[in-house]
Amino acid sequence: MVALCAALLAALAMCAMPAVSSAATRTDKSQNKRLARQAKSIKKVSNALTALAGTLANGSKGLDGRIKTIEDAAPAIVSGLTQLKDGLTQLKDGLTQAGAGLNSLKTLATSQEYGFGQVLVISAGPTVNAEGGSFVVTPDIPDTVQQAQTSQQFVAQNTGTLSVAYGVRSGESDGTGAANPAAMCRVWVMNEGDDLGQTAANGALGGVPFQPVNDKSPMTSTDGANAGFPFGLKTSGADADITTTLNTSVAVTAGDTYRVGMSCVDTSPDPNDPSA
Repeated sequence: MVALCAALLAALAMCAMPAVSSAATRTDKSQNKRLARQAKSIKKVSNALTALAGTLANGSKGLDGRIKTIEDAAPAIVSGLTQLKDGLTQLKDGLTQAGAGLNSLKTLATSQEYGFGQVLVISAGPTVNAEGGSFVVTPDIPDTVQQAQTSQQFVAQNTGTLSVAYGVRSGESDGTGAANPAAMCRVWVMNEGDDLGQTAANGALGGVPFQPVNDKSPMTSTDGANAGFPFGLKTSGADADITTTLNTSVAVTAGDTYRVGMSCVDTSPDPNDPSA
């Protein structure tokens, strides 16, 4: 643009007319007046173009300065954006880890199971009498292959031989059959004469009296008919307990005291899945 203005100035200079002589005709005088007016106009245009050229030159310098400032700031801008990206990546990783932790807590919170047993007395007939209130529950069975144990003493309400209907209530993923039992449990009863009855020895476990509870029972019940829960067996509907019965020859007489105990261990723990 500056070059264009210079060219225009040169062209205007070429348009300048030499001064006329005093002997000019009337027509020449009229023409000279018009040329004088045009010369003034050309001078105004020349001045305007000169000013424009200066403005453009100064503007170019200003633009160069702004561009230089931006170029100087570019590394800091790039560094800041990189740091922002790294920060967002770290935040994303942190949120991912937090999500995984919450999922682990959720899994852990729902990974509960415990053994339960309802004492029965088998009297003549035979008649099966559930001993009301004579119900045992183990603590939560750990996922570290440790036993959860309980034992209590009760007073016999009926005369006959002691028996226990037992099982495992579980929210875990095992307990789906013989290949994946909920737990291995030992159940025992003892009367005032210290006669002991317990689950049979398990050769697969080296002879210890722990037997598998293959099928888990629901943890809780929403069936109104199971009003005795959690102080007795759930016997109604889909929430009913799945039990195995320990029958013994340990005799009791109504009014006698006796003891009952239960120990359970989960033999299928998974360090990556506490619900196993």
